[in-house]
Amino acid sequence: MFIRSPIISVLGHVDHGKTTLLDKIRNTFVVQKESGGITQMIGVSYVKREEIERLAQDVKQMFAAEIKVPGLLFIDTPGHEAFTSLRERGGSIADLAILVIDINEGFKPQTVESIKILKQAKTPFVVAANKVDVIAGFNCKNSASFLKCLQHSQDSFQHKLDEKLYALMGQLSEHGFSSERFDRVKDFRKEVAIVPISAKLGVGVSELLLLITALSQKFMEKRLHLHPNEPAKGTVMEVSFEKGLGHAIDAIIYDGVLRQGDKCIFLTHDGPRVFTVKGVFEKEKNKLKPMKYVVAAAGVKLALREEGEILSGSPFEVIKGNEKVLVQKFQTELSSIIFKKEGEGVIVKADSIGSLEAILRTLEHIGLSVKSADIGKVNKKDVVEAVAVKNKNPLLGVIFSFNLKIDEDVKRLAQEKDVPIIASDVIYRLVDFYEEWKQAFKRKVEQQLEQQLPPVARVKVLKQYVFRFSKPVIFGVRVELGKIKPGLKLMDSEGQYLGEIRQIQKNKESVSVAQQGDEVALSCTGFDAKVLQRHDYLYPYLSDEDIDTWLNKGKTLLSAEQIQLLQHFKRKRLLKI
Repeated sequence: MFIRSPIISVLGHVDHGKTTLLDKIRNTFVVQKESGGITQMIGVSYVKREEIERLAQDVKQMFAAEIKVPGLLFIDTPGHEAFTSLRERGGSIADLAILVIDINEGFKPQTVESIKILKQAKTPFVVAANKVDVIAGFNCKNSASFLKCLQHSQDSFQHKLDEKLYALMGQLSEHGFSSERFDRVKDFRKEVAIVPISAKLGVGVSELLLLITALSQKFMEKRLHLHPNEPAKGTVMEVSFEKGLGHAIDAIIYDGVLRQGDKCIFLTHDGPRVFTVKGVFEKEKNKLKPMKYVVAAAGVKLALREEGEILSGSPFEVIKGNEKVLVQKFQTELSSIIFKKEGEGVIVKADSIGSLEAILRTLEHIGLSVKSADIGKVNKKDVVEAVAVKNKNPLLGVIFSFNLKIDEDVKRLAQEKDVPIIASDVIYRLVDFYEEWKQAFKRKVEQQLEQQLPPVARVKVLKQYVFRFSKPVIFGVRVELGKIKPGLKLMDSEGQYLGEIRQIQKNKESVSVAQQGDEVALSCTGFDAKVLQRHDYLYPYLSDEDIDTWLNKGKTLLSAEQIQLLQHFKRKRLLKI
């Protein structure tokens, strides 16, 4: 049985140290060439088994098992591409993930984003609690082991470290994860392991890598089974045109063997297409080394014979007498991600398939319909399409742009047409920004409509509380729907005008508005108490034009019950014609 290297993605908030950690791993092991060192594949860093075994000498008490995996493959360009579910196994490219968190700052926006990505993809992870070296009392004497450094550090450091770890555990708990410091974990299936590290100094990196190795071997053996005689499967990380190579891609091979001359199915804007692998390259001393074949797991650069707009984040697979089956499978996958639909919905543009897929899942979760989803920058056609949606439903005439530059001419057109482009490089921030915009839009429309129209409301007459019988009649009501204010004209359930509210009192004090749920006393002119005996409910007077304006322009501001009430009065008026 063959076992491949686990693929590891590193995630975390900007400035929390994920790049420093990868650089430390890379630079440390490049120096240790006599130990096997690190292979600089395209788009990844590869730590060989020999190097892991060397690390094991420093922390033997933690890692006693035989190392079976060939090494650890780190994705240097982590992101949604590493967690797309466009794989027949339904999981992510990454087998495991390291979530880097500054132990002194805790959770930040991109930390939360990373947690959500990991939960959606169901990818197991460990936490690298970085920057322990800035905690007062830290003292490390010639060791890369966190546990050994802990022995040399002051008691004050250990107490402060525990405080910060407990705070981190609390934040993880808020997102549904039980966690503990790695050397205190009793069951790695149930608890997320936290490894305190200093990426800057390299402290704790050995324990971190050994822990990942141990977890992958113990819990992921079936997933790591390699099929060396099977055609390769992989994912496109980046698309480029390079001098001397022509049309090229950086890719991760996660299963099987890829050979020069293989024909592969890739996803393009025009659907699945067949491309021929003209050349396979690995990186050696910053130069591209041609290979006749490469075995998973690996990062490679592929030169392709044909030209075409291959989508970043696209899965690909070598054809082995099953082209029609693969084309159909890839077309189904593509149609679930990139599409245009009839009807109303927002427009979504993203930098890659993985990002787009993650956004669509998020929008589906909050119940926001999508009309169009595609890869690439927002263009003028998107703005025009959003205008058409906006004319029917203003809350959906919106464009989402993820991790993309927006051209100035597109910005100007969107501003002219009053189409909001909501842009971010953090997915859940897109949703937050949309909610902020939606609330602001609703408030603006509501203020405009409130100045023009009577509110949609219903008050129940409290017949036992009639305090004055005429000129003006004063009586008690309960506001059951909407809100009312002085100056409103009133009507009955048949739409007949009755009179006008002169004053509203709550707890014997005059108020400018009575909200839903309030019990108040109304002072009204135009009718007497006899009218109250004939009616259980009263309503603000709405003309035919008022009703139509609410239903056409203010429908999104109303509850289902308020809409039903307007439709009731509209039917009553029509019956009288």
